Amino acid sequence: MEHNHNHEFDYERMRKMQQMYLPDGVILEFVDPTSGDSILDLGSGSGYFSRLFASRSGVTKVVSVDASEKAHEILKKSLEEEGLTNVEPVKADLCSDFPAKGYNKVFISTVLHDIDCRDALMRKLSDGLPAGGFLIIVEFHKDSTIGPPGEIKIAQDDLIKFVESYGLVLKKNIDLEAHYIHRYEKSVK
Repeated sequence: MEHNHNHEFDYERMRKMQQMYLPDGVILEFVDPTSGDSILDLGSGSGYFSRLFASRSGVTKVVSVDASEKAHEILKKSLEEEGLTNVEPVKADLCSDFPAKGYNKVFISTVLHDIDCRDALMRKLSDGLPAGGFLIIVEFHKDSTIGPPGEIKIAQDDLIKFVESYGLVLKKNIDLEAHYIHRYEKSVK
């Protein structure tokens, strides 16, 4: 996966921005991690949300996928410190092979705009989600003053058309100050 930003990623700064703009309560409301859930967190960075989901009672497993070695190491250290055993860190590029089946929820936060293989990724996720499974996407508003350049941000209407073309239906959405969150459900056939 090529990134459209040319910089060293600052995971501490990212966490502060997440705390400021993406409250845990709102994220938890959309993901709704419950007993028996198996959650795939794509582009997870240092795994903050993976750890948040995994700490919920009864969540079976969270697979936290990111291509960055630095993020992978930060996550492994955090898991050890927190004693979480139901998070599996996977160092993989979202445009290459990673396990896409066996999850009832997939979470993608503020990375879809950066993914060059969106069609292949969405096909893989749609094929891997069971009927009734959820895909939760967090992205920047097109006119947000934070995040990537406006030309690579994804407008909400464009995202809805794109995701729904893969057999998922928008079930819930919210507009926050700088972001929007969508929860899609895979149609029952």
